[in-house]
Amino acid sequence: MEESEKFKNKLPHQEIDYFKIAKIFLSRWYWIAGSVIICMIISNVYLWYTPKTYQTGSSLKLEDKKSAVQDISTTIAPVADRGPSKVQTETIVLQSSGLLLNAIKQLDYRISFSIVGRLLNRTSDLYPQKPLDIQFITFDSLNFYRRLMIYKPINKQSYNLTYFVGTKQANKICRYDAPITVDQTSFSIKYPGELPKTASYIFKFNGPDDYLDRVKKGLHISEVTKNSNILSLQEVDASPQFAADVLNAIMKEYLSYDKAQRRQSASQTIDFIDSQLDFLSKEVKQSGNSIEEYKRNTKVLDVSSATDIALSKAKDLDAQTNLLKIQ
Repeated sequence: MEESEKFKNKLPHQEIDYFKIAKIFLSRWYWIAGSVIICMIISNVYLWYTPKTYQTGSSLKLEDKKSAVQDISTTIAPVADRGPSKVQTETIVLQSSGLLLNAIKQLDYRISFSIVGRLLNRTSDLYPQKPLDIQFITFDSLNFYRRLMIYKPINKQSYNLTYFVGTKQANKICRYDAPITVDQTSFSIKYPGELPKTASYIFKFNGPDDYLDRVKKGLHISEVTKNSNILSLQEVDASPQFAADVLNAIMKEYLSYDKAQRRQSASQTIDFIDSQLDFLSKEVKQSGNSIEEYKRNTKVLDVSSATDIALSKAKDLDAQTNLLKIQ
């Protein structure tokens, strides 16, 4: 028992030899170099494979101006502001579907083009480029062909058009400037000039709602600093030009919306003031009539009118006295 207690009290005393550890690592330098090279290759492959995304941003300063109606109501009954803040309200407005759809309508959204890459068959958006001049013959904005179509040139007179009819793929050789009808949409394609025979363009007909999810997904709104009333707007997209154009369109549409709201607020203020003036005018007239009626019923003497009557009588008497003196 005593020997076991002595054994427990004696702990081994060891020191870490850093020089020895460093010497071991240096002797295996090729493992370290190989690991670094493999990590660099993996990171480069990942960056090459991952699609590029671009971000554009802008700032928006909010003006906190109160209308005359709000000032009057605040003066009459000051109440603590328990509603949502100005920043939260305007953020909801900026992210609303109505405002975003109006902003998308400012873009050239009707036809979108993309190209298939040589590696991994990855498609790249060509916005705002339009390699093909497509003219609509009949187009219903509510009911049109929305699926992808593939264009491949053949010669100066014709080209190959691939599209889907239901679940079946259709390949059609068409002539330039000749009308083509797909579903309920008719259009024609003009000769684009000399193109490589391996060229292949994907195009699609769009409505504003086709871009709505894309714009909403890339739109990020936040306040620069707390209580600063400055919003930071950022749009992220695979096409840098599209991100810049749609963000500018959102800003323009918001300014138009803000002007419309201010005009509406001003017209409501004017209508409120006019209604109050009409009401007060009627009340004053009614009060005056009530006072006159009260005086007549109670036979209250009006001092000013009695004074005028007495003065006129005195003048008449004075005139009669002078006339008698002359006689």
